[in-house]
Amino acid sequence: MGYLEPWRLGVDRFVAAIGAHHLFPGIPLWVVGVGTAMTLDLISADGKHKGGVIVPAPALMVDTLLARTAGIRRRAAGGRSASTGLLARATRAAIHQGARYAAAALIDRAVTEGRKLLGKAPFVVLTGGESAAVRSLLESRAVGIPDLVLKGLAVLALEDRKSPRRRG
Repeated sequence: MGYLEPWRLGVDRFVAAIGAHHLFPGIPLWVVGVGTAMTLDLISADGKHKGGVIVPAPALMVDTLLARTAGIRRRAAGGRSASTGLLARATRAAIHQGARYAAAALIDRAVTEGRKLLGKAPFVVLTGGESAAVRSLLESRAVGIPDLVLKGLAVLALEDRKSPRRRG
């Protein structure tokens, strides 16, 4: 494992990585969870965790801007939120689009960095409640798997059944 202190890696990230590697064996992956935080974990083709990144997810970026910047909060209150593409024409839409595009840009940059480290562009596996909003903006190849953590747990459960039980 690439984590210096493996016990500090969140169990959801660990189990999602197991699920993704099981679904896409032999392929380097970025496993991206988009919930309150956005986590990115690089998994090599042979299933080794190479490290990760944690940043605020889009909703947290939006909430933070609205909670901590009075000027923006006032301008965003009651405003229209429709926009197309990156450029918004109202404050509320500008906040939402900026957060979503920032998340997508980080993922695309991570793919570039992963290619440098592994010699091949990793495939992006997205999970989490906000993943669909980010996936539509990606330039990188990606798939959304909402129940990735459950798939990882199923893999672990099957492995546990195969292991001989030790009796004390």
